Amino acid sequence: MSGRDVVRYPVDAEHGGLRAVGCSVLVVALGVGYAILNSLIPDAPLLAFVVALLLAGLLSSLADRWLRPRWPSGRVLEVSDERLSLLNRDRPEVSLDAEGHINVALWDFIVARNGRVRKGWHVVSLGLEQDDELLVAYTFASPEDFDKLPFKSRVVRLLRPKEAEGGDMRSAGVQRRLLVAEQWRSERGAELTLEQFTALYALLAERFPRWMRS
Repeated sequence: MSGRDVVRYPVDAEHGGLRAVGCSVLVVALGVGYAILNSLIPDAPLLAFVVALLLAGLLSSLADRWLRPRWPSGRVLEVSDERLSLLNRDRPEVSLDAEGHINVALWDFIVARNGRVRKGWHVVSLGLEQDDELLVAYTFASPEDFDKLPFKSRVVRLLRPKEAEGGDMRSAGVQRRLLVAEQWRSERGAELTLEQFTALYALLAERFPRWMRS
């Protein structure tokens, strides 16, 4: 790959709009399906509900699969030799000078309960800070995939505030900075697939070893 190439990573594949449509399809399909099935088999309302729920889940999944490649979030993480930028419909949300010094943080935490991400999976984040700007990319990894990450040894576990109490001053300072970065991630982070995240880390390590390895 030429050092002059600009690499772009589309982010937030499962964005809020997709989730809203998926939920709407699920609710509407469940209601309509149950009404129809219950009229056909009035003596078995539970069976009608279960079948309607299965059909609604299938329709929601099909709608997601059809929309996902056709409805991108509009956010892109762009890496060039000069800048690292998080763009929203080509307008920069965050832009860092890649030729200057950037502080790097790499952290994770384990999901505590099932939801969009399975319990026991890792949320792995990469924070790039320069002056008062912070760019955070993150991904989700199963325990098995997390153990295979080539940069696993650099990942710092984010602790709950109570868990962080009693540590030395240096560790406490690191945890405070990570808590700030995690708040930023939850509000403005760029979600990547695990493959994208691994590729991004490798690209940054190759192009910018001066600050990536500091």
